[in-house]
Amino acid sequence: MTDNISDDDKKLFRDSLSQASPIKKNNNVHHKAPRPKAKLVTQPELSDDMSSYFLSEMSTVSSQEYLYFHEGGLQNKILRQLRQNKLPIEAELDLHGFTVAQAEKMILQFIKQAQQEHKKVIRIIHGKGFTQAGDYPPIKNTVNRMLRHNSQVLAFCSSNEHHGGTGSVNIMLKRSSAD
Repeated sequence: MTDNISDDDKKLFRDSLSQASPIKKNNNVHHKAPRPKAKLVTQPELSDDMSSYFLSEMSTVSSQEYLYFHEGGLQNKILRQLRQNKLPIEAELDLHGFTVAQAEKMILQFIKQAQQEHKKVIRIIHGKGFTQAGDYPPIKNTVNRMLRHNSQVLAFCSSNEHHGGTGSVNIMLKRSSAD
């Protein structure tokens, strides 16, 4: 299969990896600041002051930053499969073109509906939010904060490049109480 790749492309690939270094294989999660305790938000709609709560509670992430979160007790194999996009995505929500307030409502509704339909792995496409230099992507940050605070979310991580990369997240939900 590599016979179809030109010498220029091979050189370009090698050059692009010249600064790369292997990722250490450990399961430690490092946080820049201590994570706040998770708080359950049960309202079907968030009030305007909830937006500022989510925006002020945690550090902001950039458009290229990889998102990763999991609750304790999940098997490493399952987390690895989620990170490698090896679990089938059962539902998807695309938030392109929506405001933060609209996205908040849609996220809560999407998770609730997925739970009611007994879906285990879902994806939210939040986009990378390329804006002016130095600005942070508001929808991506909203998704990150809301998922970390949602009691129905067991784990989430940015998708691989083929499925949206740092512009989408794969989410593993808890089993609904009817299971």
